[in-house]
Amino acid sequence: MKILKTFKVVATALVVAIGVNMTGFTYAVSSTATHKIKDFKVVASSGKVKRSQIAVAVRKGYPGVVPKITANPSPMHPDCFNVRFMYHNELKRITFNCSDGNTELTMVTR
Repeated sequence: MKILKTFKVVATALVVAIGVNMTGFTYAVSSTATHKIKDFKVVASSGKVKRSQIAVAVRKGYPGVVPKITANPSPMHPDCFNVRFMYHNELKRITFNCSDGNTELTMVTR
């Protein structure tokens, strides 16, 4: 009888803990979630993409912003860049060359 009562208490505590943990995940959805991040493909004429080329591409679409560019190379995507910037008081995140997307931006720099 004592074992059955202990099992019920432990099971109830476990169910409550899982329930509280799941509601925390449900309400912790960010406005900058990864499914909202656009990925663009940048092709450089010289072969390797530079940070200055990424900055020009961002400023073309979002005039007046100061992007924070971080390189995030991986074996599959060596020219991967993450970009963050504020645009109209909203944090925007864009990636360049981090997936196999087809949205291509050509570099036109002087």
